[in-house]
Amino acid sequence: MSEPKRHHWWPKVQSKHWAAEDGKINVTKRDGTVFRTKPINIGVQSELYTATDGAGNKDTAVEIWLSETIDGPAETLIAYLTNPSNIKKERRPIDAKSRQVASATGFRLARDYLEVMPLPGEVRAAIAAYLAALVVRNPRYLEKLMEFHRGQGVPELHGKNVSLANMMYMFDVYREAIGKAIFQISFRDGSQEYLFGDCGLAVEEPWKDGLMPFNIHAPITPDIAISVLPLPLDDPRDIAFVSRTTNQGTSATNRIVVGASRDFIFSRQSPPIDYIKKNMGVPAPENVGQRIVNGQYETTYKGVTVSNPVSFGAPKRYLGSK
Repeated sequence: MSEPKRHHWWPKVQSKHWAAEDGKINVTKRDGTVFRTKPINIGVQSELYTATDGAGNKDTAVEIWLSETIDGPAETLIAYLTNPSNIKKERRPIDAKSRQVASATGFRLARDYLEVMPLPGEVRAAIAAYLAALVVRNPRYLEKLMEFHRGQGVPELHGKNVSLANMMYMFDVYREAIGKAIFQISFRDGSQEYLFGDCGLAVEEPWKDGLMPFNIHAPITPDIAISVLPLPLDDPRDIAFVSRTTNQGTSATNRIVVGASRDFIFSRQSPPIDYIKKNMGVPAPENVGQRIVNGQYETTYKGVTVSNPVSFGAPKRYLGSK
């Protein structure tokens, strides 16, 4: 059995959703030039996860593990997340302040119900594993690990092996923390699509006090994205909140992606070239404040603050259910 040499840090099971009808993706470079290619040709690097033993023998166990354990189940996961029949309505009045902040930040909220998506345990676990893998498998994340180990005096000969082992350790750390956080699934409700970049998932480090000091904004397809909110739960929820984003809300997520990227932005529709040239590599401004106060999740935008309880479970019955 031949060992895989081309290692995809952006799995084809996901990148194919950015392909247009002709099967190709738009790739916009930092200088604004655009070329089109198939998913198999992007998000790939030769021997990215290959370790080497003392005799020079190659070991591609990490790539094989990612392909079988992470990428294999992702097809079913993405199909579940993108299936509109999995969205339920939970009866709950939405106060005017919440609707005001939601509208100002690019989200649509109904007056008398929330949309939620039930998350069976295996789906929540699959989301946590997939997002954790997207974070650590990115070449830039591996670069950081290798730089760290060089600074610790690890010989270059063993540096990649040690970094790959550390990458797998950090995968477990992220998976556990993400699995206990709050998920919000955003469906675009406008003409703008979600972009993906060579940054993979933009994540702030280091970790503090056992909590996640960041929000993860993960484009899953051009039409949906997942936000992982830094609110660890004692008992993982069996729902995810569903939101509808206007062009403003979609653009806010894209601004994070473009700002964290270095060389390439991937899109299905015609890319916003001027927007990409202006913002690539420029960190997105933090204009929405979020924190926990006395068990309440506070969101502040332009001086308006709304609070929602951190801990409440899935509804007993959904609207329309018998």
